[in-house]
Amino acid sequence: MTTQPRYDALAALIATREWWFGASEVQGILSALVACNQGGRWAEILFAQGEIDTIAHEAFDRLSRQIEETLAADALSYQLLLPEDGTLAARAEALAAWAQGFTVAIHWLQPELEDDARAFLADLEEIGKLDYDLDDNEENRRQLTSLEEHCRMGALLIYTENHKPQEKPA
Repeated sequence: MTTQPRYDALAALIATREWWFGASEVQGILSALVACNQGGRWAEILFAQGEIDTIAHEAFDRLSRQIEETLAADALSYQLLLPEDGTLAARAEALAAWAQGFTVAIHWLQPELEDDARAFLADLEEIGKLDYDLDDNEENRRQLTSLEEHCRMGALLIYTENHKPQEKPA
């Protein structure tokens, strides 16, 4: 199984290369593409101007494979890529960026979604507007953890919806 990159390592690569997206945002984008069975199309949305290079290709192919493996796993191993040691505000900002990335990719793909998935997407649009100027207290940590879990489960929902086993003809 491919291991998830560390947030800090991916964020540093993105900053060095001066790409337009952040680490959590790109994982949100790739997660939506994979969830909609379009994981191979990441270059179209991330590098529409054609500036893709070997480093980008390797990094995002690897991240897409890791996302696919964890979304497909029975163990619910998919995790959001958020700062490990950041402040509550940094985690909230990264969660909002993840939600924005996932939403952008879904709108770009325009898949047909069932009611639960459409409701999740509406929730994501609100999470993308999250006020991340939060006091670091137990209640805010609990609420943020709840939102993170909602995002994780929503990504799994959309993945499952788009990867249903084909029925065999009788």
